[in-house]
Order: sequence, then structure tokens, then C-alpha cells
Amino acid sequence: MTYTKTIPSWCIFYFAVAFLVYQTMDALDGIHARNHKMSSPLGQLFDAGIDAPLHGFLASIHLESLKMNDAVLGFLYLFTLAASFYMGHWHMYYTGVKCTSFGGFGLTEGQVLGIASLFATSVLGQDFWSHTVKSVTLIIVIFIELLMVLFALVDTLKYSCSVPRLKRLRELVPLAQFIGLSYAMTYTEFCIRCPALGMFAMSLIFYLQNGKLVLASVTETKMALFHLDLVYLWLPLIPFALQKMGVIGETMGVEGQMWGGYLFVALTVERTITCSLILVKQVTKYLGYGFFEVPPRAIDSPQAKDQ
Repeated sequence: MTYTKTIPSWCIFYFAVAFLVYQTMDALDGIHARNHKMSSPLGQLFDAGIDAPLHGFLASIHLESLKMNDAVLGFLYLFTLAASFYMGHWHMYYTGVKCTSFGGFGLTEGQVLGIASLFATSVLGQDFWSHTVKSVTLIIVIFIELLMVLFALVDTLKYSCSVPRLKRLRELVPLAQFIGLSYAMTYTEFCIRCPALGMFAMSLIFYLQNGKLVLASVTETKMALFHLDLVYLWLPLIPFALQKMGVIGETMGVEGQMWGGYLFVALTVERTITCSLILVKQVTKYLGYGFFEVPPRAIDSPQAKDQ
């Protein structure tokens, strides 16, 4: 994705308003549910299931609105956003507390800054911001997100439970997938020509990887290792790598990337439907419905100790 398109000011303003409403409602729904004793595992899973796929779209539209034509920063922004979101839920899985900030600055503060920049851009225009200002701002956000990832990693590994640290590290395989996915979104011909399809598939991957963590946290069950089934997300990158190494020509490389991308989207949709059925069965079993057997959780969490 190149992020060089000129967008009408009213579209940027509409996106800023929609983003503000979404961010406000997302911050208040959990508080409202807890205050009225209406919170439930199904509600938490639904909340995270909505947030996860939206993050990729919000980041992409934000970069497009600012005309952030820097491939490296775009790649790092997409990856750190995905990694910090996943690590926050991974931290909650073991400690019972979701990691959403570091040093008083986190997800909410970053969203507010993004919304403010969108409102300013809708009034001043996309070309108002210099490349240096946009780059420095994005670097700060990327740095904060990396700190959140490192804090979640260290704090989770320090937490004492029955699961060995090496086994816990195996659950970080999705981070490598996020690297490949963010790279594909930034550099492959498929995502440059069909950005909406690429972002749609990326959002589904976010949903799958974070949904399993939230489900395991709220239902006190073992984590489903869906990430082992998602190796096909490297398909668009294979012809891209072969082309860069000179194994195949440019024409064949571009065609391979396009076909690999289409196959990737189709397989992602299929896995999303299959894994969603598994998630629903586990939640309904936990709530006392259905007939799907849920294995007992293998770690000692604060919630388990209270019970």
C-alpha cells in the first residue's frame, strides 16, 4: 500500500467523527456492563472480536489520510499495532490483567492523538503536514507500542504459573506471522493493487489470533493453537521473494503475487468460519449450553484461585 491518494476533506472529517464515536463507545461499554453487573464472557469475546479486525482498517485509513508515503514506517506501524494488541491479550491470559498502556501512555491516548490529527487534516488539508512531522509522530507511536510489547512479554514471563516459560514463548508464534502479514500489506503487488482485500484478510487474521486468547482467558480453558493453521498467509510473499532473488521474472512474479493473494484471502475466510464455530461452541459450553467438551485450564490464574 502506497498511501499517496488525495482524499476529500469531508471523508477525512467523517472518518474522524466515526473514529471518535467508536473510541468513546468502546471505552464506555465495559464500564457500563460492570457497573450494571451485565458483563459476561460472551460480551468480552464479542467486544474483542469487533476491536481486532477494526484495528487494521483504522491504521490503514489513518496512514492514507496523512499521505504517509513511507513504506518502512508504514510496515512498522502495522506490525507494532498488531503485536501490542495481541500481547495485551496474552498478558491477560496469564495474569488476569490486560496490558493497554506503558508509563501512562497507551491505546486510548494514541487513539485520541490520531483523532485530533484527523480533525486537523480535514481542515488544513493532507498536504499541510511536512514529512518530518508525520514521521516523528509515527516513530513516537511505534516506540510506545514496542514498549508495551516488551513490558507485556517481561511481565508475563515473570508471572509464576504451572506452564513452563519455553511453552509460553511458543504462543508468540503469531508475532512472526504479523511481521509477514505487515510486510505483505506494505510491499506485495497484490496488496498494492487490491488494498481492501488485503486489509480484509489481515483483519480476519487479527480476529482469529486475538479471539482465541480472549476465549481462553474468560472461559478458563486451554489456548487453541490456531496459529499453526495459518502458515498459508506466506503465500503472497513466496513469489515476491523469488522475484527479488531473480529466480523468476518480474511478470511471473507479479502474477504469482496476485494469485497467491487471492488464494490467501479465500483460505483466510474459510479458516475464519471454521475457527469461529469452534469459538462459539466453547463459549456456549462454558455458559451451560451445547455439547462441546472444554479441556480444563492448565495454568494458575487469579480467577482460578478465587474459585
